[in-house]
Amino acid sequence: MAPRFQVVIRTIAQFLVAHPLSRLMLVFTLFLLHLSAQAIGAERTRNVICESTAGSWTAEVHPSWSPNGAKRYLELVRDGFFDNTPLFRAVPGFLVQFGISMNRSMNEKLETCILDDPFPIHVEMKKGIMAYAGNGKNSRNYQVWIGYEGASGLGGAPWETPFAEIVDGFENVEHIYSGYGATRYLEMVADGFFDNMPLFRAIPGFLVQFGISTNHSMNAKFHTNIEDDPFPSYVKMKKGIMAFVGYGKNSRSSQVWIGYEGAAGLGHSPWETPFGEIVTGMSNVEHIYGGYDGANYVKQFPKLDFIKSCYILKVNHPNKSQLVLDF
Repeated sequence: MAPRFQVVIRTIAQFLVAHPLSRLMLVFTLFLLHLSAQAIGAERTRNVICESTAGSWTAEVHPSWSPNGAKRYLELVRDGFFDNTPLFRAVPGFLVQFGISMNRSMNEKLETCILDDPFPIHVEMKKGIMAYAGNGKNSRNYQVWIGYEGASGLGGAPWETPFAEIVDGFENVEHIYSGYGATRYLEMVADGFFDNMPLFRAIPGFLVQFGISTNHSMNAKFHTNIEDDPFPSYVKMKKGIMAFVGYGKNSRSSQVWIGYEGAAGLGHSPWETPFGEIVTGMSNVEHIYGGYDGANYVKQFPKLDFIKSCYILKVNHPNKSQLVLDF
């Protein structure tokens, strides 16, 4: 230590010995400095208010829980990313998911994923917790979810680390509509269900059909049927309308169709309720190839079994010697 500083310290010590009250003031000052240091180092939470057609809610963002996740969420809010964004996946008792912007450039801008954060061991996965909809290591980008009671089993992976919790208005979150077929379709889009998928049925002038993934686990995930929706009376069945391929009550799962002019006669059943329409690129939809010869296609599968023939069975009947089952 430099001699000059030694002299200063010795002078201060002599002064404190001679003035007991000053010693008390020094201790008090040091205590205040300690509290200030704690306050400076304490977490600075941010409250984010979201207004929706279902009502508003307030999320308290905790950077200490998930530094990378909280930072990205606050950036999304500041950039207006969530403005007019659909709450596209609402599963009663489980969660509600959102985060696909209607502005494609916004999605592209934020396509880069953020690094995972360690799960905060002191945070309980409970109703109202918010986290990202990741699907693997360092996969979080802009889709987030708010958990209901059934989401308490989540949080076992680093990409599910919570970054916020709903502190006000959760009753509005629970009222988010969950019945539209559009919810299922957007969920499949978000999960990449349709990537590299064949447009396996194209009937010129009628419709094009798709929805069988080349990924077996994807098909299994969306195999569960969704409930029918009432047909909206103000919607006209016209070229470009999209609906699910149903075959009876509550039979819609993953296959969808886009209608050409000839599909205008569809839509009389609840499982044919439209959920979307083509607004750009319909000319490309109409150019989807529909000319494959099925007979030549199946030759690629030499071990495939075939039906040899079908016929109407003639059976004995108490009142008739023979009964032909005719339809």
